Amino acid sequence: MNKSNVVTLAVGIASDLRVDRQHLRISGVSIMTTGELLGHKLWIDETTLNSVEQLGNAAPNGIVSRLDHPAANEGAAKTIGKLVRFRRRDNRTIGDLELLKTARSAPGGNLTDFVLALAEEAPELFGLSIVFDRSPTDENQFLMEHVGAKGFVSPDPANTSNFRHVRLKVLFACDVVSVPAANPGGLLSATFGGEAAAGEAKSSGPNETEILEYIISEATERGLSAEVMKRCMHACPRSKEEVRVCLSLTMVTMRLQGLL
Repeated sequence: MNKSNVVTLAVGIASDLRVDRQHLRISGVSIMTTGELLGHKLWIDETTLNSVEQLGNAAPNGIVSRLDHPAANEGAAKTIGKLVRFRRRDNRTIGDLELLKTARSAPGGNLTDFVLALAEEAPELFGLSIVFDRSPTDENQFLMEHVGAKGFVSPDPANTSNFRHVRLKVLFACDVVSVPAANPGGLLSATFGGEAAAGEAKSSGPNETEILEYIISEATERGLSAEVMKRCMHACPRSKEEVRVCLSLTMVTMRLQGLL
């Protein structure tokens, strides 16, 4: 992955959490919940939750779980188990964390019993952080479908700030990480990580997502219609300068056609 972008999202109560020391299992851990991805101006909706469930269950051996977000050269040493049996529960996607016996003899100590003890004694001190690639194509398609005269308007009434709706492409890991005490639920708190450019390679210029957001911003500032925005989006400008030119040309063309 090119980058890592980890954010925290508080969720609901820990009513589903069950610790089974005999089978080294923590059942009912919350993986993701609907709402704002705090500090990142992104939104988790039902479609996002469903994709986490589908991608998790599609993995034949489950989704790997590690302690913290380890560096590339220490991933094996911090592997503690896997997430399995992904399922929906109210406004969350939950799953079962199955811990490894071998993690008891990890270089960093007995990670298995450490996680079990935390889940029993202080689940509010840590949570799950899922690592995934975002899908810019799906996110941008959703954005374009809900562009109005004032720009993007989320169909979710709870998303009053009209944050971009997150869409997943690949689910890599569900890691156990520490979370701020202000986030209720602990193990029932969810975070996410992934490539900041939504799975795209690094680039010196703006990516597709940034271009679309600039089209909306520039068109809204000029007071242009949703149809002007959409036509400019379909023209696929590659820079902010091309966006400004595209909006102007689109507006002129539509006027000549009697559409404005």
